[in-house]
Amino acid sequence: MSTPLDIADRLEAARQASGLTRQALTEKAGVSRQAVYRLLKGQDVQVSTLLAVMDVLQLDLV
Repeated sequence: MSTPLDIADRLEAARQASGLTRQALTEKAGVSRQAVYRLLKGQDVQVSTLLAVMDVLQLDLV
């Protein structure tokens, strides 16, 4: 099973590969800067935040 830090690493890699800045990701996902910061640091966030970011990065949950 993946840890929150593993997920954060995958999301950060996908963000960089997409060419999005953290600010652009925040705006496209419609979430706060702090929520994206926490997510990319492997900290606890709401599932809706995770799903919004994954949608922008075109990632699947499974």
